[in-house]
Amino acid sequence: MHALRSGVNDTLRSGMNDTLLAGVNDTLLAGVNDTLLAGLSVEQRTAVTCPQSPVCILAGAGSGKTGVLSRRIAWRVAHGTAEPGHTLALTFTSRAATELADRLKGLGMGAGVTTGTFHSVALAQLRRRWADASRRPAAVLKNRPAFLRCVVEESGVAAGASPGYLEDASAELSAEISWAKARSVDSTAYAAAAKTDVRRGPLLLTTELVAELFESYERRKRKRGVVDFDDLVEMCADAMEGDPLFAGAQRWRFRHLFVDEAQDLNPAQWRLLDAWLGGRDDVCVVGDLRQAIYGWNGAAPDQLAQFAARPTTTLLHLNDNWRCTPQVLACATAALDGGTMQSDDEGGAAWSSHPPSTARAEPGPIPTLTCYADERAEARGVAGLLTDAVGRGHQPGDCAVLARTNAQLVPVREALAEAGIAVAGEAGGRGVDVLTFHRSKGLEWAVVVLVGMVDGVVPLAGSEGPVLEEERRLVYVAMTRAARELHCTWFGDSGLVQGRSVQGRTLPSPFVAHLPTGERRTDQSVAYGRSGRQQVQSLRRLLGVPSSSTLTGPSAGATTGP
Repeated sequence: MHALRSGVNDTLRSGMNDTLLAGVNDTLLAGVNDTLLAGLSVEQRTAVTCPQSPVCILAGAGSGKTGVLSRRIAWRVAHGTAEPGHTLALTFTSRAATELADRLKGLGMGAGVTTGTFHSVALAQLRRRWADASRRPAAVLKNRPAFLRCVVEESGVAAGASPGYLEDASAELSAEISWAKARSVDSTAYAAAAKTDVRRGPLLLTTELVAELFESYERRKRKRGVVDFDDLVEMCADAMEGDPLFAGAQRWRFRHLFVDEAQDLNPAQWRLLDAWLGGRDDVCVVGDLRQAIYGWNGAAPDQLAQFAARPTTTLLHLNDNWRCTPQVLACATAALDGGTMQSDDEGGAAWSSHPPSTARAEPGPIPTLTCYADERAEARGVAGLLTDAVGRGHQPGDCAVLARTNAQLVPVREALAEAGIAVAGEAGGRGVDVLTFHRSKGLEWAVVVLVGMVDGVVPLAGSEGPVLEEERRLVYVAMTRAARELHCTWFGDSGLVQGRSVQGRTLPSPFVAHLPTGERRTDQSVAYGRSGRQQVQSLRRLLGVPSSSTLTGPSAGATTGP
């Protein structure tokens, strides 16, 4: 009898524990859900909670994609559909990987989830493989620019050239080698492949000379016993495809894959991603075809379009822009709308059906377009713009000056120094960021000035077809870095080396010449274009605002995005 009573009591206690535990778990999960979904819009919540795989999220500029991606990872872990130790989150740059890791840490995912770039993860896996085989690990080339300068200098092609030629030729060679390796093209096949590609090829070096220097670079690496970062991706893909035991181990470890900035992946990285998946479909990729700006360096955004177009892929969109004012977004969209946003390859529908973004920030000032007499006057005018912005309460770190090329930033830096405005990274402290359009990607500021917006530079001379479309997307990226104020400047002096002129006048970039901007006049500027009233009316039409009303944008709503 005692044994029976004891058994009944154990059964009752067990049932009660299960009931209580289930209730506690439900309460805890409800709290986690509230935390992870707090402040999200409907489309952001859908992207976080969507149970299907594979998933492709096409996320526009300022849509909060990094916050959504990190919350999706945390959501899956909280709901038991992903294990932290078996989760791999990949992104394009070390800075972005650090930001993603910080976001996950803030969501309680600090331990377990692996974050990194394709190169860093590939290197870690290769080092493990070499250690398991008791092989000496390959040394990774630490200073590729200096290494390439030696290759170019030893070839003699820079002898007697201008002081900056060696640096520029080395940078061009580096880009060409990266482009070739992204497509598994070696030095012997480079020249033929480069001549048939639709991108803009080398300008300072001939394709034949690049092929020779490319081979010299590879010989020098072999002699030193080093590999570069581009080699790591191909080496890891080769190992995954050729070594079943190694591939099995990596696929066991990483079962849930998440990829950010997927429009920037090159064919070699897509190949490695496919090898890591090994036919599985537990993957979520996030990208924006409107921000595909690295085709010159080997990126293949068409592959993202193809992935999005697969019948098995669940396609989601993040179209709300929480960063930019309606006025800034209207100008960026107008610059982009001149392009086709289409591709002749498979997945072309994903390009052309990419919905436009909607601004959810409060309205702000109308962007300005200013023409100065010459490049120096423009630089001084930019310094004045920033001085004015700081005087109105902005911090120097809230401002940025962006240009298409590094050369355009030299007079700007000089003018800022003369005006006593610190530049970020110089003289210590946090100052004004001065960057190229490409380097600005993924960043944002309250006030952004785009300088040197002249034809022949924006876009670069000779741009046509897909290259022209990428130049257009690059301007869109640069404009959407501005949260509150956007200023575009150019100059009318045709004595400039860069730029295209007609009858002694430098022409403005076709991407901004007819934008709906407010006209700004200064003592150093020269009048250009339509009147301010005409430009304001153009902006009203673009925003769908009646001409009799004040300029307002879409309602900001109750949510702000992550």
